[in-house]
Amino acid sequence: MQRRTFLQKAATGAALTGFGLLGCSQKGGMLYRTLGRTGIEVSLLGFGSHLTKFNRENPEKRNRQIQLSIEKGVNLFDIYEHTYGQFKPMAGSLSGKRKDVIISLVSVEKDSRKEIEGALKNFNTDYIDLYRAVNTIPERIDPLFELKEQGKIRAVGIVAHYEEILLKQLDEYDFDYIMVPYNFHHNFAGSSGDGTSYEKVMWKVKERNIGILAMKPMGSPSMIELARKNNLMGNNRDIPSIPKAMLRYIYENPFIASAIPAMNSIDEFEENFESIEKPLMDDNERLALVKLSRYAFETKSSYLPKHYKWLERWAVGNAFEQKHVIV
Repeated sequence: MQRRTFLQKAATGAALTGFGLLGCSQKGGMLYRTLGRTGIEVSLLGFGSHLTKFNRENPEKRNRQIQLSIEKGVNLFDIYEHTYGQFKPMAGSLSGKRKDVIISLVSVEKDSRKEIEGALKNFNTDYIDLYRAVNTIPERIDPLFELKEQGKIRAVGIVAHYEEILLKQLDEYDFDYIMVPYNFHHNFAGSSGDGTSYEKVMWKVKERNIGILAMKPMGSPSMIELARKNNLMGNNRDIPSIPKAMLRYIYENPFIASAIPAMNSIDEFEENFESIEKPLMDDNERLALVKLSRYAFETKSSYLPKHYKWLERWAVGNAFEQKHVIV
């Protein structure tokens, strides 16, 4: 069976499984997938790193967002210390709930040993569930695997944007999981185009049972603003909710264990959580994403701030539109 055909059949299989989706288990109102061979079950909806200035300045309100997400079954928390300084406040929010949450961190220091020991101390824990690196510098990567052997890390991962880099990194080290940008607009597994479709990566991780986490599941905050400007941010039968559709697009990919959007308010979390209640897209949602993807390409990246314009140059082209045009 050709790779593209398999991916299409896998997506169809996911749609046919109904509320359970392919490879999902249900506990309460949340769906979970196992992260590759790690045996770690992560919530299909994770909690992302990026913080607004308002949340940095209002830790009590941020804490309420975290507590609500835990109550609703979210267990995966990606926590970014560098720039955002989240370790101490998140350690406070997760205090007493260590057995209920999956802590996901990233190593950016050249020698990661001190960095990891500091994280263990900050979170008052004997282990970090998921620890990833941004490249395969031996001084950074080797300590991760050594500390995994010691039981201080449960799973070691790598984060990258480009398929050729990921393929090289996966040949160099036996990673447990990868984290990649993945959304309806900037890439599409199994599509053809000049950008990063991750088709080869998807097959490599399937063969080795490596887990996948999806970052940038909504493209960027600018994509949400573009949808709002084009009256695509509805939340009713006639105008589908774009954030929910974006997340459901990812849920339907059986390779991906969790989508990890940044969430900065109770309202944002509640809307995103509703995507779990009906996790499969309908035709109206697919059409809304087709329209939004077209609007984004037509702007020639002008909808993005300067520091994010690379996303559009990196995109696969109108892959989503080509696959999902509804007559």
